[in-house]
Amino acid sequence: DDVKKDQVAVMGWSNGGSTTLWMINEPSDFKVAIAFYPGCKRSLEKHGWKNTIPLEIIMGELDNWSYPGFCKDLLAKHTDGPSFNLTLYPDSYHDFDSPNMKLQKRTGIAATPDHTAMLGTNEVAREKAIIKVDEILKQEGN
Repeated sequence: DDVKKDQVAVMGWSNGGSTTLWMINEPSDFKVAIAFYPGCKRSLEKHGWKNTIPLEIIMGELDNWSYPGFCKDLLAKHTDGPSFNLTLYPDSYHDFDSPNMKLQKRTGIAATPDHTAMLGTNEVAREKAIIKVDEILKQEGN
């Protein structure tokens, strides 16, 4: 009884961000969706994909694991419906918002052409993302 069902947000990071995109392709009871560095390629390739609630995608401009270019293309296809915003932070890779993660190169990543990805904290972007999420949730009344 203490949950305001019309004020619940859905958020996901990486694969969870991709799941968030799929969840909001159908009508949902969520008020707003926030996806951190999702893989947008499958949503982009799905004919007729659209967000059914307001969506904010947040990612690093240099993310070579989730690749922001697909999210930019998905946003470019957005012509109507609920708001859809893409926030890219410069000098930021995958996991830029993880606390105290040293910049590192991961290997064995099937989703990248060279099977490697950079990840690590960008403290400035992390702080901005925290503020952005707080603003979105306050704006949406969540």
